[in-house]
Amino acid sequence: MRRMHYSIFVWLSVLLVSYKISNAQYLRDSTRFIFPENEYALSDALIFSHYNQMETFPISLHKVFGIPEINLKSDTTKIPLFFDFGNNSDIVLTTAISEKLKYHILDTTFTYTPDGKIRGTVYSIVIPEFEVFGQQFINETAILADWQIFATEPIHGLVGLNYLKSNCFSISYARKQLAVSGNSIIETCDIPDDAVIALEKYELHPSVVYFSGNIDEIRSVIYLDTGKNYSVINKNLVDKAKIISDKSGSFYPGTVYLDFGVFSFSIYYPRVGEINRNIDTELPMGIEVGSDILKYFHITVDRTKGKNDLIMFLN
Repeated sequence: MRRMHYSIFVWLSVLLVSYKISNAQYLRDSTRFIFPENEYALSDALIFSHYNQMETFPISLHKVFGIPEINLKSDTTKIPLFFDFGNNSDIVLTTAISEKLKYHILDTTFTYTPDGKIRGTVYSIVIPEFEVFGQQFINETAILADWQIFATEPIHGLVGLNYLKSNCFSISYARKQLAVSGNSIIETCDIPDDAVIALEKYELHPSVVYFSGNIDEIRSVIYLDTGKNYSVINKNLVDKAKIISDKSGSFYPGTVYLDFGVFSFSIYYPRVGEINRNIDTELPMGIEVGSDILKYFHITVDRTKGKNDLIMFLN
């Protein structure tokens, strides 16, 4: 009988642990994005008609993270890199693919988080020749890092917006396309004035996509980060007493409302956390908008002829 009691105890303990593990997924998986049915939309055909065939490139979506990837080509090698709006460097390669590409090590240095803290020790390297975004580069500097600095699964690397300075570019998760042009979409297409969002430019983050909007009617800085697979709202903008956490993160068990440009939508059960950026602004950081939200949008940035504008519309 005692053995039976012990077996029942063990069985109940296993059930309890299993419940806690499965329940941990409920916090993360409860997040919902609610877009009004009559939300503003443009034709994606209009946007992509701005680009010719030579200016349009296929992208893939990472099978684990859903982050957009663009191919870096070198010799006969094609390496899909995260197309990361949050990358302030040019190219970051990781140890996951370091044997597939020719490079020379220059020095040991550091890579940094967006708030200026050291993320990890890396190598400064030179890549003799490669092509990305349809452009050829010779003896370009890059960074080589351990993939574990950036992700929980092996990734090949990151390429950011530094290569797209003074360009107009559009990305569509739905189309799985990226297009890049030296011509302004605002000047060549009939884009309504209220669809254009003015971007902010900060000294230490000149290429990053920042703009202002409202989080629960609090004017805040919004930051687009295609290289992140989840969005995070500044925990200081919600009732901290209600925040709950588990192994999948910290969450606010309620609805938070966002509006920017012509868009108004809400997030139920949003992930929350500390959001610090090394930028000079009096506004609080509001939200890091990751690929979990951005996959619902077509995104265009026009930085031709000194412009710094964003156009977004729902798929």
